[in-house]
Amino acid sequence: MLIMAPYPDIDLDLIRCFLTVVESGGFTQASKRLHVTQSGITLKIKRLEEQLNCRLFRRTTKPLEVSREGEIVLGYARRLLDLSQEMAQRVTKPKSTAALRMGVVDHFGPQLLPLWLAEFRETLPNLKIISDIGVTHELLKDLEDDKFDLIIASAGYTAMGEYKLAPSIQETHLKKK
Repeated sequence: MLIMAPYPDIDLDLIRCFLTVVESGGFTQASKRLHVTQSGITLKIKRLEEQLNCRLFRRTTKPLEVSREGEIVLGYARRLLDLSQEMAQRVTKPKSTAALRMGVVDHFGPQLLPLWLAEFRETLPNLKIISDIGVTHELLKDLEDDKFDLIIASAGYTAMGEYKLAPSIQETHLKKK
């Protein structure tokens, strides 16, 4: 005997698409982020609206505006996707232990490295961390030579400001004074 649920099961891919449209501010931007055609995005939103039997967007307004029902769905969308991710993380066995090769400038090392490693452990318990402490110009050279995945160094008063990074290396400022 087959018992039908009174409400349909909602495909998380459709929820992810809806959330991306809202966060991106439109169908075109969402199609770029999700690498799906704009018509594909439109079809997914239409399928979700059919499943929920409601309109998620007000069709007559520019810029894109979420309907009253869309606001309700939006509140659940983030939670559903977060729960899905949390469940997968808890039950999925890692195929292999990933490693992060990290270099830290010597004056950060003694005080901050233990704190950073503890935060990494808490966030990514299966990550193997290989760290080394050194001076900025040597760490940057090792980064270019692919000995590190990440370098934490000072900008400005050290060699970081003058060092010419390889085109494949991206510099990100974590904190500015």
